[in-house]
Amino acid sequence: MTTAGWCWALAFGILHPCGSRASPSARSRYERSKAAAQAVTVPTQLTRGGSSDIVSAAHVHEMCMLIPHAEALEVAAAGHMIAGDDNGVFMARLSDVLVRLK
Repeated sequence: MTTAGWCWALAFGILHPCGSRASPSARSRYERSKAAAQAVTVPTQLTRGGSSDIVSAAHVHEMCMLIPHAEALEVAAAGHMIAGDDNGVFMARLSDVLVRLK
């Protein structure tokens, strides 16, 4: 049985690709993070601020590849702190997701 949870995730650099200069611990953390993402079975929404300097469109694309059922939303007028930058759009989309899950 899977339990659902809601969380606000600030995962600075956890899923950055490992380059040849990455330390063994960074590569290990990356591989564990990928495996954890692939194991997600609950409804998932990935929300990115269009002008975020922390989470890129490529990061969201990678997460969508790892969690195929995830829905991605980009809030164009927001930076990394989406709820603070454009709370109306964020809450409207979250409300839509919650209504569909009912």
